Amino acid sequence: MTWANLDSRIRSGSLSARVLSENISGIEGIDYDLMYEDLRRQLNDIANAQWYITMVGGDDSSLANAYDSLRDTFDDLKDGEVQADNADVVWQLEDTVNQVVSGGETLYITLLGLEQQAADGQRGLAALDRSLEELRLRQTLGQVSQQTVAQLEQTRVETVSQLNSLDATIRELKVQLQNLIGEAPTGELELGALPTRSETVWEVPDYEAGLEAARADSWTLRSAQKALEDAEEDWKDARSDYRSSRKQYLLQQAEALDIPNLGGLYMLVEQARCAAQLFTGEVISAIRTQEVYRTLRGRKENRILVGMPGCGKSTVGRALAAQLDRPFVDTDAELEKVLHMPVGEYITHYGEEAFRKEETALLAQLGKSSGLVIATGGGCVTRPENYPHLHQNGAIFFLERALSKLPKKGRPLSLKGSLEDMYTIRLPMYRRFADITVANDGPAEKVAQKLEEAYEHFSD
Repeated sequence: MTWANLDSRIRSGSLSARVLSENISGIEGIDYDLMYEDLRRQLNDIANAQWYITMVGGDDSSLANAYDSLRDTFDDLKDGEVQADNADVVWQLEDTVNQVVSGGETLYITLLGLEQQAADGQRGLAALDRSLEELRLRQTLGQVSQQTVAQLEQTRVETVSQLNSLDATIRELKVQLQNLIGEAPTGELELGALPTRSETVWEVPDYEAGLEAARADSWTLRSAQKALEDAEEDWKDARSDYRSSRKQYLLQQAEALDIPNLGGLYMLVEQARCAAQLFTGEVISAIRTQEVYRTLRGRKENRILVGMPGCGKSTVGRALAAQLDRPFVDTDAELEKVLHMPVGEYITHYGEEAFRKEETALLAQLGKSSGLVIATGGGCVTRPENYPHLHQNGAIFFLERALSKLPKKGRPLSLKGSLEDMYTIRLPMYRRFADITVANDGPAEKVAQKLEEAYEHFSD
């Protein structure tokens, strides 16, 4: 065999290389669109099964776990994370194949070097035999002693032993190389010489470029860099979540236990009052702290509307936002931007549980904002984890409307059961979420005014 065909023979003959190459082909042949649709159907089937079990009063915890696990995979696929991970796997597998080939090339070069040593050894042995023959002749003539001849004979024995050991090593390494190229392991293999170049052909090596190329091709470096980037991102997220969520969690826990509590805003206002007294020399009543705090809190806190589908959250919310001159957010409309389809269509395709998970993620994001009027989807109260997201920086209003005045058409989640059943189930949920309950029994502008008046009394 020759150096020129060594690479191809290893890739085609090595069992390890063939298995790795088949794995690469399998990953590169994945139809992600088909995988996406298959996962979507599975999620929809599980969601439908969950709904049925819930309707009959059964325990759907095992299905919920299966759904969450499958949903994580689905989300990763939708976000391109599965594709990116598979690309990394292909990179790693190709790097491993290249290492197998590189190992074969190293073995080839080593064998050529050992064969050269063996050839040199045989020439040395031949020279030793000629010297030994000369010494024996001179011994018969009485020119050298028997001891001198015996020493040289011992040297020959040692040389032959070393050459035999070298031959055995060569045969063993040739067996390894034969296994790599898929040939019968006989230990007999003729190797071609390495290619040679004239001195004038050699170019001055660019060490920096070579180093950069090695870095780019190194899976070890790529993997380490990716692990470092992931760790840094996790650290940043954890630090941010800890700083924000820990504070909110403690305040909300205190509130739930009826423990008096104040956030950082009140302390900043009080600090400002004390500083103003120090610099102006005027006495400022502590009542001013309360007044300024209520004003700032009123500007900062979100106004969040919950209630049944069709109760007027969007209409009243827009009117309230106009009165307060602040942005209005309809969570269903925002979700349609994220999901790239109408809410009803998404629920039909992927199931209600999938939609609720997306809704919770959006509410968690909106909950960190301030100065918004937010109209939520009718079913957000069905997930208790949504409460801390909404309540961390907002006052929650239950916009109550008589059941007889609620529309019965065009509400996707109402199709699973009667509107009356939904109202009965959700009414206590709305009341548990709400800080304030306001009846939607008039024009949107007047109801919006009632909401803000109720908030002012609530904040006192």
